[in-house]
Amino acid sequence: MQRLHEPIAIVFLLGLIVFAFFVSLSRIFHVDGVSSSYAAEESMADVSSVSSASSSSAQRLSRAVRIPILVYHYVEIVQNPRDRLRQAMNIKPDTFELQLQLLQKNGYQTYFVRDIPAMIDGRQDLPQKGIMLTFDDGYADFYQYVLPLLQKYNMKATLYIVDNFIGKDGYLTADQLKEIVLSGLVEIGGHTEDHLRLTTLSEADARKQIAEGRDRLQKDYGVSVTTFAYPYGSYNDMLQRLAKEAGYIAAVSEDKGIVQTEKTLFSLPRLRAGAFLGRNALYNIR
Repeated sequence: MQRLHEPIAIVFLLGLIVFAFFVSLSRIFHVDGVSSSYAAEESMADVSSVSSASSSSAQRLSRAVRIPILVYHYVEIVQNPRDRLRQAMNIKPDTFELQLQLLQKNGYQTYFVRDIPAMIDGRQDLPQKGIMLTFDDGYADFYQYVLPLLQKYNMKATLYIVDNFIGKDGYLTADQLKEIVLSGLVEIGGHTEDHLRLTTLSEADARKQIAEGRDRLQKDYGVSVTTFAYPYGSYNDMLQRLAKEAGYIAAVSEDKGIVQTEKTLFSLPRLRAGAFLGRNALYNIR
């Protein structure tokens, strides 16, 4: 009997070993299955996250910024009554101050033009009530009248400088421009070397006007010049490309409008300061 029981015991023992092996194998596959499923879910979550981020980024890049950019030329008391062009492009200093008071009273904040790209792509929050004040050509009256009023009301402005006009009669001197830079309230922008109508120039000459004017301003005044104004507001596709190649991040035109987008980053529309006058002043910039 003892010899008969021994084979049975051996078979029984082998059966237990085989059973244990399959149980362990089943657990391994079960765990691996769960792990693979979890990894797949994690992978899908990552893809969803990236897709969502990409979608959000795309939305930020294409968002429109509703912010008016006012353009000024002269802010002075015109001495020659026959100078109709100067009078037409002029805002009297006391009128300019009333504009600043109106903006301040109604909760408007001033920004630099160089802020626009960051607003468009989401790196900077959109202002509820924002406005930009731009001054073309670099006339001497900016130092005499505009800068003191900006300091009085703590408001910002962007000043577009024609490099070869610095120091000429009626224009800012180098020392005045340095003082303006030190105020911290004024962004310096490029406006070419000689204020020529760029659309009439060859590509090489236009490139020189755009790029070299910027380079000299940066070298002489220690500032980063990142935005540009087309002389006479005249531009085309080639000039927009040249402005980008010169290192500018945005450019203003004299197209009328108050909505800034990625598509118009190198032809940003502006409003003449005369639109910001009278009882409907705030209505015209909304």
